[in-house]
Amino acid sequence: MLSALSRISSRSRPLSSATSSCSFGFRVRFGNSSASRFSSSSVAMADSSGSGRQGPPRPQSGGRGGARINFSTTTNGAGNGNGNGNANQGSGNGGNASNNRNNSRSGRRGKKRPASAAPSPGPAPHAQPQPQVAAAPAPHQAKKSAIDTDPDAPLVATLASSGVSPTTLTALNQMGIVRLSPVQVESIPVAMAGNDVLAKARTGTGKTLAFLVPTLERLSRNPTAPTKVPSGHVLPIRSLVLSSTRELANQISTECRRLTSGRSFRSECIVGGTNIKGDQRALTANGGTNMTDLLVATPGRLWDHIENTPGFREALRSVQVLILDECDQLLDQGFQQAIERIIQQLPRERQTLLFSATVPPRMQKVLHLALKPKHETVDVVGADAQATHETIPQSYAVHRGEDTMPALAVALLSELATRPTDYKIMVFLPTARQTQFAAEVMRNALPSLLGALGGICSADDVYEIHSRKSQTYRTRVSDQFRKARRGVLLSSDVSARGMDYPDITLVIQAGTPSNREQYVHRIGRTGRAGKVGGHGLLLLADYERKFVNNLSDLPITEVAQPLAYRVASGASPPLPDVASLSRAVHDAASSVDAELGGQAYQAWLGYYNGLGKITGWSKPQLVSTANELSRSVFGRTAVPALMKKTVGMMGLKGVPGLVVK
Repeated sequence: MLSALSRISSRSRPLSSATSSCSFGFRVRFGNSSASRFSSSSVAMADSSGSGRQGPPRPQSGGRGGARINFSTTTNGAGNGNGNGNANQGSGNGGNASNNRNNSRSGRRGKKRPASAAPSPGPAPHAQPQPQVAAAPAPHQAKKSAIDTDPDAPLVATLASSGVSPTTLTALNQMGIVRLSPVQVESIPVAMAGNDVLAKARTGTGKTLAFLVPTLERLSRNPTAPTKVPSGHVLPIRSLVLSSTRELANQISTECRRLTSGRSFRSECIVGGTNIKGDQRALTANGGTNMTDLLVATPGRLWDHIENTPGFREALRSVQVLILDECDQLLDQGFQQAIERIIQQLPRERQTLLFSATVPPRMQKVLHLALKPKHETVDVVGADAQATHETIPQSYAVHRGEDTMPALAVALLSELATRPTDYKIMVFLPTARQTQFAAEVMRNALPSLLGALGGICSADDVYEIHSRKSQTYRTRVSDQFRKARRGVLLSSDVSARGMDYPDITLVIQAGTPSNREQYVHRIGRTGRAGKVGGHGLLLLADYERKFVNNLSDLPITEVAQPLAYRVASGASPPLPDVASLSRAVHDAASSVDAELGGQAYQAWLGYYNGLGKITGWSKPQLVSTANELSRSVFGRTAVPALMKKTVGMMGLKGVPGLVVK
């Protein structure tokens, strides 16, 4: 059972010696009614000894209604917790390919191109200035992307000097793309010249258009002679994009269709989690077009077709352009062997465009296989550029293990009450089953907890994406959340890299990430393309605190989380007190289907079984903790039973406390 949440371990532990203290009260405003303002003393910030911690109240940003419940913070002087940085235009959510034909392949040497030396046969586009960290805006205050307002940012029209066709320029303008991001300025001209390109660029910087525009132009200028493809045979594939996730693949495909709307251009997307026979129907001749101009695929599904779809290997012999998007993430996902085997199926005389935020040593073999020796290297990251995760305001809170769900509920309540009309929150959890379980709990608990605040969050505002959902479902929900003005998306790591959701206000990581890189990828969902206004919160159980040692160089601050907050008398309407919140969350957890609760317990056990370096647990301690959490977190009245095979695979055979069926 959940205990009263009157205490929360929050001993201030800044990650540098330079600290300053600040805290927030909160304001409640409804319609034209007068605001009720409460000092920070009305929010109990309990530290590990139970004593309150508070600082001077921070002025409220003007003109914003709603209720605010903020965390008392100790600011880390090691980093700029409110860094902004210039934004580049967010065409990172895609671009499409179209049928344009460009086969010029000049033999540029494999020298590295600095980010200020883009070729331009015509009027030279201005170099993008190095991002600078500006003064921090008021909390949650949105700021226009710098690429949209910077008069030095080159216009899309300047691409004409590199040979981009008027048709493509018109399509870009119709998509609302007016100015170019740095990666587009640097990579499109050299790719248009036919060179292989290694482009170092982060997510959310316009990479998708950077590779789709030159691909579209190349295909348009090198049309394949019409040939009759027998019905039922796989159509020749003219360009191939390899993507690390299904969601990112679908996103690229969608933007491709936008860019090529109204043209005779055929693009397809094949990913795992869908019926392979549907792929085969889409890729085979049916009396219509005689080729697939662009195929977006995940490596696993593509290799599945190579091995099992007759004629697919032959279709790949027509590939003129290979694109590896998020190449470092492709390797992180374990696709290196598949990528190497796929490349061996492609023609040697092709163009390769490889985009990656980092170029780790393990990537060298892929670079050698994929790129010509005389390739161009474009670097818009730079050794001195500030990464997104170095500028986003970040904090972490440590709670008791049994308070996992209430801690998440309070974090969500704080953001929802602060910006009731335009909150856009992503919550990452360690496993698919934990994501599914937490979504059910929050879907049931949040509306009742916020009922007094005028229905600012309904069950329909809570979304979930994870591997236990079908690909069709994930695609639909991803699109819904992207278009929604407000919402809470609970996700496993299928959305941690590459996916573009605009205007994310808060990224919550509930539970320790498996490593530092995962933390960084997740936090990158806000601050996309340099946009400011979002922030990150890491919620850790007390047994996960050690993970913070991996983040010592980041601007992250420990906060005292107001799990024991209480609203001063006279608040109208009052937010729930701790007892009500505890009861609502526990009731919601207990009402979750018993099978799902058991699956979440099993998933938790499997995940933390692999994190012994963080927890320091022995096997019996792991099982004992899991059994306690089965009641206090997962709402079970008895320890869920596990299959004998599952116990053996976890290496937990014979550990006391397990219930084996």
